[in-house]
Amino acid sequence: IQHRECYAREMTQKLGVRVTAVESIPDAMRGTDIVASCTDSVRPLVSDPSWIEDGMHLTCVKPLEFGPEAVKSCDLVVRMGYETFDNPEQGTRRIGGMAALVAGNEAESARIVNPGKETSVTGYPFLTDIMAGRIQGRTSDKQKSLHFNEGTQGLQFAATAGYVVREAKRRGLGREIPTRWFLQNIRD
Repeated sequence: IQHRECYAREMTQKLGVRVTAVESIPDAMRGTDIVASCTDSVRPLVSDPSWIEDGMHLTCVKPLEFGPEAVKSCDLVVRMGYETFDNPEQGTRRIGGMAALVAGNEAESARIVNPGKETSVTGYPFLTDIMAGRIQGRTSDKQKSLHFNEGTQGLQFAATAGYVVREAKRRGLGREIPTRWFLQNIRD
């Protein structure tokens, strides 16, 4: 408790916005417009549909983060990704997320432990279907929406980082880090 409250105070001061420490996931979600998760959890984080309020938009990078009942409670569900993830190449089997394809036969694939059962994203429309006008997006600010953001290969983080770098330069903050710090000449 002490660490979380200390962190909230530190971030409030550093960011200039109020950061509040809470005890639980429902407490963190209560009264928010957008709930974004990006974890390495092996169990659903948002499992109870009652935690999802009218007008909330949810997004995640792993379908596992939202339980099936929570997903069913949303009025609009779209996904990122590509059709090839629904129909992986012959000789491969999906283990875990959409991009986690493992080559091998059924016996070999069965030896791999999958720690949690993901919510299936198959059958939900793509975000590009909304963008292209093939399906309608939210029609009311009361609708609950969910975007399975899996399959973007971190594009959302790169976009955010680009904004942060531009803003830091504009404000004269930060310092240049040499590229060589991030390069290596040997293989792991």
